[in-house]
Amino acid sequence: MSDNKQEEILTPAEGDLTREFFIEFNTRYLQFLRGLPSAVRSLITKVVDLDKVKVETESIFLSSFIHYVLPYLDEITSYNQDFFRFSPVRFIYKNHKSLHYSKVLEHMNGEERHQVWIQLYQLWQLFANHENSMKYVEKHYAHRSFYQAIRVFFANKDSLDRQFNASEVAYQESLKVRVNEDTSSEDESSEDESESDSSRGDDQNNQEQDQDQNQDQQRDSNSNSNTPNESQESADASASARGSAPEEAIPNFPIPGMENSIIGKLAQKISQKVDPKTFEGIREPSDLMGALLGGGNAGLLNMMQTVCSSIDETIKSGEVRQEDLLKEAQSMMGQMGNLAEGLGLGGGGGAGSGRRGGGGGGLGGLGNMMNMMNMMGGMSGLANMMGGGGSKKNHSKKHGKKK
Repeated sequence: MSDNKQEEILTPAEGDLTREFFIEFNTRYLQFLRGLPSAVRSLITKVVDLDKVKVETESIFLSSFIHYVLPYLDEITSYNQDFFRFSPVRFIYKNHKSLHYSKVLEHMNGEERHQVWIQLYQLWQLFANHENSMKYVEKHYAHRSFYQAIRVFFANKDSLDRQFNASEVAYQESLKVRVNEDTSSEDESSEDESESDSSRGDDQNNQEQDQDQNQDQQRDSNSNSNTPNESQESADASASARGSAPEEAIPNFPIPGMENSIIGKLAQKISQKVDPKTFEGIREPSDLMGALLGGGNAGLLNMMQTVCSSIDETIKSGEVRQEDLLKEAQSMMGQMGNLAEGLGLGGGGGAGSGRRGGGGGGLGGLGNMMNMMNMMGGMSGLANMMGGGGSKKNHSKKHGKKK
């Protein structure tokens, strides 16, 4: 609303305001500026030296008030600080030097800004209550772009008063909410500290109770201790009473966590149906192939049929997806590294099987089963599905030689 022209600097003699009013206004305005934070006063000093101001003759205050306060009374009475923070409105001007509202508000906190709106509103009341103030503005500023806005404000002084009072009530209410939030936050913090102290006390009591219980259990254990043979017999009897399977029936897996994998769970399920005696007399892959193809070991054929049908049923039932089983098998082959040779699942399965006495290492009956499936090549696609496709070619050659 302001323009870039040089503001008129008028003295009381040139206008319609009394000298007494001029001095009173300057005094109030000077008090307002001196009451601002020190950082703001330092900025004002670059425009006008407040210590050298003579209230009897200084006209910069009234001029700045008419140019930079009256046209913006609507924003001031509504505490619209964002308008002044983001608009290039001057706060004070003299001799081509100026200071903007945005720079002033930047160096203030919320309450200090609140006091600025109050002081400017009180200066407006002082000016508007003078009987000749509007005549003074009309006589000297009617040609300026902001003159019509000032006329509207003078005609609606009551509306401005109501707007200012509403803004003040809203501000005070916001302070109460903030105080209540701070108080609530402090109460919650105190409660948290109390709960923490209580929790630490409970933990200490629980630890003491645990220590007492451990000591009681230790004494009971010492008084009721059995010999190793008695303890073992008791454990065996307990396991037998529960009908649990012997430990030898549970495969020992060479890869940590394998027992929880798809293949591990499937192996445990199938191993319960496989009789380890079926592999007696099998020392080389050729022995296995001869037994299967020559029909000399019906147990092996039955076992293979059991294995294949179990895997096929598991896949068809939807319990296991063939793609997932293949991916897991390939991943395990990579993890086993050097163990692959000993298990007979790599390219050197035959040699490894010879050194390990039938292959399988720590897998027991399951290792023999895996070795056998790998050497069977494409039987029902099982070898490829279990990751043994890389050995199919080698075993096919051995099979050809046997024939």
